[in-house]
Parts: sequence; C-alpha cells; structure tokens
Amino acid sequence: MNKANLIRVYEGKSITEIYFKYRPPYPPIVPQAIMEYLSEKMGSSPQSKKFEKMLDVGCGAGQSTFIFAPFFRSILGIDISEAQIEKAKEINETENISFQLVNDHRFPVEDNSIDLVGCGTAAHWLNIPKFLEECKRVLKPNGCCAIYVDVLKGISNVGQKDAEKPKLRLSLIDINDIVIKFSQNVHAHDRNYECYNGYKCIYEEIQQGNKQWLKRLEHEMLLTLSQFKAFISTMGDYHIFIEKEKPSIDPLDVFASDIKRALERENESDDDVKLLLKLDYNVIVCTKQ
Repeated sequence: MNKANLIRVYEGKSITEIYFKYRPPYPPIVPQAIMEYLSEKMGSSPQSKKFEKMLDVGCGAGQSTFIFAPFFRSILGIDISEAQIEKAKEINETENISFQLVNDHRFPVEDNSIDLVGCGTAAHWLNIPKFLEECKRVLKPNGCCAIYVDVLKGISNVGQKDAEKPKLRLSLIDINDIVIKFSQNVHAHDRNYECYNGYKCIYEEIQQGNKQWLKRLEHEMLLTLSQFKAFISTMGDYHIFIEKEKPSIDPLDVFASDIKRALERENESDDDVKLLLKLDYNVIVCTKQ
C-alpha cells in the first residue's frame, strides 16, 4: 500500500493541539497488563529488568508511547501525521523515547529486533494483514504484539441538582446510539465503527492461532459534559467536517443535547452536568512463534 492509500484524518497543527490537550491518557492498568503478558512469554518478571526495544505504531503525540517508558531501554513511536510527530518530539523529555514520521506500512526497524509492538486506538486505520506481516518481521522470537482500544461502556449521572430524580444511567446501547448519531452527523470514516465494537472485527481478522483477549480492564473517569465534549472533539473527522461544511449547528452541541435529554438534565449547563464514564480497555495480544 502506498502513500495515497493511507487514511489521513489527524493532519495539521490545530487537530494535533486539540488531540494532545483533550484526549485522556491511558490508565496504568493498560501497560501493566500488557507487560505482564510480555514478561510471561519472554520468561522474566516485569520488575526484574527493562526490556530492550518497543515499537509504538500510530503513536500520535505520544499518548500511547510515554506510558511504556519505565519498561524499555528504547522506544520508537511512529505515525503518518507530521504534525503529531512534531508535537511528540516537542513535548518529549524522556531519554529512552524517540519519534519518527513514516509514510508507508513498513516499520523503520531491523528484523528480529523488537520485544513489543504496541498499537493504541490506531489499528482501525491500518491494513491489518500488512501490519501483522511487519510484526512478524521485526519481533524477536516470543516477542509480542498488543492492539488496544478504549470502549465506553456506561455513563452515570453525578451531582444532579434535583435530588428527587433517580440517578439515570446510560447503557452501552444508549451511548452507542448517541455516539453513532454524532459520527453520522460529521460524516465520519467507516473505520471509526471498529472502535465502537471494541475491535471485535479486528480480532476476527487476525489469522494467528495464539491470539487472545487480555483480562477485562476497567476504568472510570469523572468529567463534566463540557470536558466530555472536548474529548469527543478529538475525532479528526469532526474537524474535517467543520472545516469543509461549516454547519450552522455544531454536531457537538447536538451530541451534548442528546446526552442531557437522555439523563433528563436539559435545563442545566454543560459545565454543571457531571458524568461518571465507565470504560473498558480491550486488548488483543499475540506472540511470535
């Protein structure tokens, strides 16, 4: 696949700054679970030593890279977005991490040189067979590939003004309906829907006998609706839509209205509506034999 076939929705400094500012970091449970799996396959304890090399594919501005810094002597993050790589280099204060721009599907590392290939919320943009082919090339024997994505599982009402009302909670189905409506409103790329189903289709696409899901990783975040809107605004497709279509009604405002209506808090400001987000981090792992 050449440059022209690469899907680019996170280009430019504006979306890069928004992504860096509002996209929440991965919680420690994610790298810890992945490192436990890698240590088991490599025959060592996560606390006993640092592994040599990691490659982070689709690293963005480093949100999925810096969390692994304590575990490796050297980490290379790669991405097709020049603006994201520039931001990653700008904020990088970690000696064992470097970043590199790539413009094809070939990893810029040697054969049999990598302990772990990580891919955080980026696999839906990749050609999975080509990605796995490169993983097989660059991983050491018993080296591992970890593909992971966050999945919003529920939203609970917090601190509503009317104490007499029941504390409503949005289920996974309710949330998906609202998020999918937003995605449709901004003409989001079809690949985004892989995230909403927790990478189940990507798991099926992996033709490797030792693939598996890691144990369920649960996490909670307390946000105002304004902060949640900022989180959702990190979707690159949204900014492409706003720039091209210049809509009279912001789809983010429609999204917020849908949330408030579902939680029966239509008369409150976005800043006053507090939400408890329940997330799962789905992690697919496989090992080079």
